[in-house]
Amino acid sequence: MIEAENAKVAMRTLGREAAGMMFSDVVMPGSADGFTLARQVAARWPKIKIVLTSGFSDTRSQADSDMRLLSKPYRRADMARALRDAR
Repeated sequence: MIEAENAKVAMRTLGREAAGMMFSDVVMPGSADGFTLARQVAARWPKIKIVLTSGFSDTRSQADSDMRLLSKPYRRADMARALRDAR
């Protein structure tokens, strides 16, 4: 598992590390949110599976149709299913 404190660091890290999946909260420190990060990752590395999570109910309308969004609170089984089903 690789961790990054914000979107800028995540993009830089993904450029150096092989990753098959990205899991991020929609709300994150820095100037970019999880949706922005997900769009940047998908554009640059289209094979990386992406799962976002959020505790805010209004975030679903901001997600692209191909984004997997896991609503908080979630159970471990819900997270496992979201990660397994990610595109």
